[in-house]
Amino acid sequence: MKDALLFLERNMGSGYEHAFPPLNPLRFWWFRTRVLPRSDAVLKEAGHLANLGRESSPSFELPSEGTASTFSGRGFTVYSLLVQPDTLCTDKKARNPKFTLHAVFPSNLNFISGPFQALLAKCRSIGWNTLRSGCVESLRVPIPDSLFLPKHR
Repeated sequence: MKDALLFLERNMGSGYEHAFPPLNPLRFWWFRTRVLPRSDAVLKEAGHLANLGRESSPSFELPSEGTASTFSGRGFTVYSLLVQPDTLCTDKKARNPKFTLHAVFPSNLNFISGPFQALLAKCRSIGWNTLRSGCVESLRVPIPDSLFLPKHR
């Protein structure tokens, strides 16, 4: 896996919907039924307050904090983020809307580095700016080769 895969759940105007990267059907099924429910449970049970910083661009402003967690499996690590309330929610009937992002990375990355933190910030901003459901090409984020550990390049 040479890409970060972003999976979103948020209220996009008419109830909670999902957005996901293009994947083959078997891989999509595996993530949706096996991996993401586990990472969601870890987020709800052991999530901790995370300072997200104030990243701004002309089109959005990511909230300054949320609840985050990580979940590791065989060959992958999932970074999960929950932001409540979702300030970009356009559904007037939504009560306390939330934004949930699950970013799946290969486990052979240098997670303790400035470049990885920059990639993570990029993934958060891409997720935050995604306001349509279904398969979204931009939710597959290329990972620079420099982030892979030397023996895995």
